[in-house]
Amino acid sequence: PFIPVVDDGTGGALLRRIPWLFASSPVGIVLLDLQGTVVDCNRSFLKILGLHRDGVVGWPISERISKEDRDSADTAFTKIVMGIMPATLLEVRVPAGGERELTASFYVSRMEDSTGEVTGLVLHVIDTTEQKNLEVQFNQAQKNASRWPIGWRCCSRFQ
Repeated sequence: PFIPVVDDGTGGALLRRIPWLFASSPVGIVLLDLQGTVVDCNRSFLKILGLHRDGVVGWPISERISKEDRDSADTAFTKIVMGIMPATLLEVRVPAGGERELTASFYVSRMEDSTGEVTGLVLHVIDTTEQKNLEVQFNQAQKNASRWPIGWRCCSRFQ
């Protein structure tokens, strides 16, 4: 039978009841406090970044977002904490290990305690770098394909 979990808002009680949901998720999961500091994260998030746990937990999530995207991310986080938005989806660039920069989707929602008070944020993170690269390649191929008939028509006049 389903037994509701009464949580203190940190996600701890839920994680103790169903640890596999956090640990084995193919999606990166990050728990943030109200100041935006990483309280915990799963292995998938660490694998996406190519970093060790020590370089992530206890540090502001803003350090994991490229400078160009920080202001919009901070604004979205603030709106969620203030209750203006219940959740949002952000597309951000993320500096990763080995001088790489990834593109990632951050689905951001809030954690609440049993009284409905916001106690932190949860990020679900998906690396969308390959998808973005494929979109760029597809768009380039479309541009090239649209140019071909014009060039072909010009050349065929001289035959």
